[in-house]
Amino acid sequence: MGKRRRTGGDVAGREAKRRGQKNQLYLALDDWDKGYSIRKVDADAGPTAAAEPEPLQPPPGKPRRVLFGATGSKILALWQPRNRTTRAVVYDTATGSVLGDGPAHPVGLHPMRFVASDSGGGRLHALHAGGLHCLDLNEAKAEDPYAAAYEADARRWCWTRACSPLRLPFLTKDGTPAPSGPIAIASYAVHPEGRTVFVSAFRTYHRYFGIFSLDTGAARAEWTRHGEWLLPFRGQGHYDSTLDAWVGLHSPGYVCACDVPPPLPAGSGERPRPEWKLVKAEGLSDTDPEDGVLRQSLMTLASMGDAEFLILEPLTTEVRELNVTLDMDPHFEYMLRVTRFRLKHNRQGQLRESSRHRVARCYKLRKYDDSFAPQAFWL
Repeated sequence: MGKRRRTGGDVAGREAKRRGQKNQLYLALDDWDKGYSIRKVDADAGPTAAAEPEPLQPPPGKPRRVLFGATGSKILALWQPRNRTTRAVVYDTATGSVLGDGPAHPVGLHPMRFVASDSGGGRLHALHAGGLHCLDLNEAKAEDPYAAAYEADARRWCWTRACSPLRLPFLTKDGTPAPSGPIAIASYAVHPEGRTVFVSAFRTYHRYFGIFSLDTGAARAEWTRHGEWLLPFRGQGHYDSTLDAWVGLHSPGYVCACDVPPPLPAGSGERPRPEWKLVKAEGLSDTDPEDGVLRQSLMTLASMGDAEFLILEPLTTEVRELNVTLDMDPHFEYMLRVTRFRLKHNRQGQLRESSRHRVARCYKLRKYDDSFAPQAFWL
């Protein structure tokens, strides 16, 4: 895989090092009976390093789902109630404060399929049934210096509609448009240039599938179909400039690094599936490959930059003691295994996991949302 000029996230990291700042690991968890929480963790210390949680309470009405995303120094909890507008709860990692009056997202954004940030961490991309929106934090001061809404820090959130509605151009075998039907998202990633989103998706019970991209900066954004193939990871792929690749979870104990295809304008035709490398890493996961879909779906991967990554894996106490896996029930104690590892090329140019840089920590927590997958943010 070739090298590409480093972008936003790496520039921000180098600037932070020059200023003497150090990134911290934050975990978004469902360990509170009234909502969710953010815990700051020392990634280099033991399991006692998890700080007291910052609670994030949902709005009235008990929304069934929440998605977390990060932009700049902010971690946002985006609630997913049905048929009404809500405001996100924002945790500011720079000040340690929780703001309950974050950006409002309209009814049209519910329910969200995923929220993904670009490699620079300055924009959130939210895919939903109505299309795709982008969330930006405008640091500019307000024109009216006396405006009450900007007296505190002169910040403004802004949702921008990139496309609406969500119409992925699936095709049949003979090249005609596929009939309409439910859409399932298998995987997604943001191009390192920060404005193009790639999505692997299915339609009508997996009968039609393909890879699509959307240039959110285009004057008239339209989805482009690139072929009948899927990205080789599940869920989100994270761009790493050191590897010049998207890195994501392939299956328990396996990660993959996928070449980043160049963004193409709408109507540019199909392209071949990019090259990708599968990395078998013994010890990255405690989960047996034959476990059920539920447990695998709760595993998540996060990027720390410079070819370092984290795998978050919920494990019951019985799993660790008896080396067996049980289906997870809500409202119970479990162990969250956080494995930090690095990918590197050997002398033959093959990508592998460096066991010398692998560190695994376990945190004893309580679980209150059986469908929520813990999230990690390196900010």
